[in-house]
Amino acid sequence: MSDCNRECIERFAGYCKALANSNRLRVYLQVVAHCGRGTAWELEEGNDGCTAGEVGEALGIAPSTLSYNLRDLQQAGLITLHRQGKHVACWARSEPLAEIAPLLVRDPAFLNG
Repeated sequence: MSDCNRECIERFAGYCKALANSNRLRVYLQVVAHCGRGTAWELEEGNDGCTAGEVGEALGIAPSTLSYNLRDLQQAGLITLHRQGKHVACWARSEPLAEIAPLLVRDPAFLNG
C-alpha cells in the first residue's frame, strides 16, 4: 500500500470516528441532504448552505449539543462552518465524500495504489 493510501485511510478513520456517534451522524446527514455540498470556492459563488439553527430545528437537537457535534464534524474535515452575523452557515465538504466512496464500494484499484 502506498503512503498516499495510508494517509487516505487515516483520514477515512477520522471520518468514521466523527460519524460513529449517532447524533453526529444525524447532524451530518441533515447537512448533506439540506445544506448543500461543495468547496469553499464553490460556496463563494452563491451557495448559501443553511444555518446551524435550521439543522438543529429539523432534528430537534438542543443548541449546545448541536454546537458540540458541528465542531467535531468540522474538526474531522467533513463540514465547513462560517459565521454570518448571528448565524452559523454550514455545508458538507465534497472532498471527503469523494474520498470515502471508493472504500465503500471496495474499489481494488484504490487499495492497491
